[in-house]
Amino acid sequence: NYAVKQTQKESLQNELKRIEPEKESLEKSQNEIKTNLDGLLAQLKISEKKKIDGQESLKDLEETINKSSAEGTILQNELIAENRKLDAKQNEYNLTKGMIDNLEGFPESIRFLKKNVPVLKKAPLLADIISCKQEFKAAIENYLEPFMSYFVVESIEEAQQSITLLNESSGGRAHFFVLNYFKNVGDNIINDLPGCIHSLQIVETEHQYDSLMQHLLRNVYVLMNDQEGASSIELPDDSYTLLSQNGKYVRTSRSLSGGSVGLFTGKRIGRNKNLEELQKEIALLEKNRIKIRSEAEKNNEK
Repeated sequence: NYAVKQTQKESLQNELKRIEPEKESLEKSQNEIKTNLDGLLAQLKISEKKKIDGQESLKDLEETINKSSAEGTILQNELIAENRKLDAKQNEYNLTKGMIDNLEGFPESIRFLKKNVPVLKKAPLLADIISCKQEFKAAIENYLEPFMSYFVVESIEEAQQSITLLNESSGGRAHFFVLNYFKNVGDNIINDLPGCIHSLQIVETEHQYDSLMQHLLRNVYVLMNDQEGASSIELPDDSYTLLSQNGKYVRTSRSLSGGSVGLFTGKRIGRNKNLEELQKEIALLEKNRIKIRSEAEKNNEK
C-alpha cells in the first residue's frame, strides 16, 4: 500500500512539473488578456464620450439647420415683400413721370407751347414749383386751381412770344406769371387764427418764387382738422380767406363756396417734388433689397 501511495505521489509530482510551464503560460495569457481588456474598456469609455459628444454636436447642428432654415424663410418672405414695394414704387414713379412728361390734366395749349416754344420747355407751371404735405394738397390745390396751369416766366417778353404763337396758330389760350412783376411784393403778416395755420407755413417752394407765393397766398389760412365750427371763426377783414383742410370749402368774410372733392384733386401739385421723393424711396428700397438678398445668400451657404 505504501508503495502504491509513493508511486501516486511521484506521478502527481511529475504531473505538476509537466503542467507548471502550461500554468505560467496561462497566467501570462491571463495577464495579457487583462491588459487588453483594460485597454478595450478605456477605448470603450473614450468611444462612449465621443458618442455623447457626437450626439450633442448632431443636436447642435440640427438646431442650427432648423434655425438657418427658419431664417431663410423669413429672409425670402422679406425679399418678396421688398420686391413688391419696389415694384409698386417703380410703377408709381413711371406713372407720375408719364403724367409730367405728357402734361396730363393740363390744357392742350400748354402742351402745344411746351413743344413749340424753346424758352418754355424748361419754364415751370405753377403746379410744378409748389409742394406741401399730402394732408394739405387738396386745400391748396383747390384754392390755386385757377392758376395751376399758369407758366412762371422771368420776363414779359417770354410771355408775349408765347401768346403771339398761340394767336397765330389758333392754339388756344395760356396764362403767365411774370416774376419780374413780383419783386417788390412785401412779406405777409401772419396773425393767429384759432385752429388755423397760414398757407405760407404749409407750402414749400424755391426761394426765387417766394414773392409770387406771398402774392398768391396773402392772408390765406387753412383750418386744421376740418372743424365744423369754421363759420364761427371771425376773420379780421375782407382780405382774409379760410380753407378747409380737406378742400371742401373756401370761406371769406362775405362768401362761402365749396362742395365735393374730385378724385384727382391734389394729384397735380408738387408732382416734380413727388418724383424726386419717389426716386429716393426707390434707391433706398433697392439698397435694402440688395442687403436682404446678400443675407439670404450667406444664410444659404451656412
